[in-house]
Amino acid sequence: MAIKSIKAGPGTIRFPQKVSTLLPTLLGMAFTASALTGGTTTNNSAQNALVAGTNYQIAIGLTGWDTVTQGYAVTPTTVSSGNVQVANNGDVIVVTVPLANWPANYQYCAFVTVFIKTGAGSFQPVLSVPIDSLFTARNFEVIIDHVPLAEVTQYPIATLTGSAVSNTYPGLGTTRAPAGFLFSTLSPTTDSTNIRYLIGNSITFSPNNASDFTGVGSRPVGLDFKTEFNDLQTLVEATAGNSTYATLGSGTILRQATQGLSTGNVFLKGNLPVIFISPVDPATGASDVELFTGLLLQNSAELTLAWSKKAETPVTWNFANAPLDYLNDGCDTFFAFNVH
Repeated sequence: MAIKSIKAGPGTIRFPQKVSTLLPTLLGMAFTASALTGGTTTNNSAQNALVAGTNYQIAIGLTGWDTVTQGYAVTPTTVSSGNVQVANNGDVIVVTVPLANWPANYQYCAFVTVFIKTGAGSFQPVLSVPIDSLFTARNFEVIIDHVPLAEVTQYPIATLTGSAVSNTYPGLGTTRAPAGFLFSTLSPTTDSTNIRYLIGNSITFSPNNASDFTGVGSRPVGLDFKTEFNDLQTLVEATAGNSTYATLGSGTILRQATQGLSTGNVFLKGNLPVIFISPVDPATGASDVELFTGLLLQNSAELTLAWSKKAETPVTWNFANAPLDYLNDGCDTFFAFNVH
């Protein structure tokens, strides 16, 4: 009898650390955007599929962290791809960047932001795609199979490619030279990694000729997992607080942390990009790579450390989806792909 292969296992968490390395401009970088017919596309959202006969244009920028506000910021992007049309409704556009075309330090970006222009409009962010150092051994290839919602911010190409900061378009950040991230694997993890597809805002409809029903307006995606290690830095990253690890002039290695802030004020510092890599699918030999761009920076759940001689003392990381950044407005905050 035929056997269907099934993947299972804990997966891998790639967690970001902010670095001072500045991301390069993409102005002048060559890439291609071309129509593709023959794929299988599922459109089950409020976003519309691509339409035959419509002119689309593409631009690409690197997204890092704003050294002023701590939020997301986008480098000057590529110039426009020029017009691309799909042959049939529901066809897609493939965006390709040859590996050799990327400028130095591009791998430190939080993600690549792909912008699309529909018809006579301006450019809107449509995809957030992880680069990470684990995925820098091949050409960048991504599929655009939908257009953004109408309310998503539109950016003129002169603004995207320019180095000047514009208060009119806060989604690009207060600096066009954002700093990067270094993603590292959190290992070992323990127990389950839970990806939560939540129900966000919903509306109840009450037609006179049928029973009431609810329409879901959003599907935020959250993440929680556990790590075996429970050092001071981990506790601060997984919850909240401040920590420092340094070698002093005396040669002493010092780790310290402060937590438990007691105040009536709440100050949210923005969103966190986290990458989850699923177990390998034995049928294809590939893993799903999943990027979360809208996770709340601080852990949103209570954490208890149970110190015992009978059991391990894991740290629970629990991040809610709360897109605080202008760049996320009206956009997807979860992206997944696999290549084989």
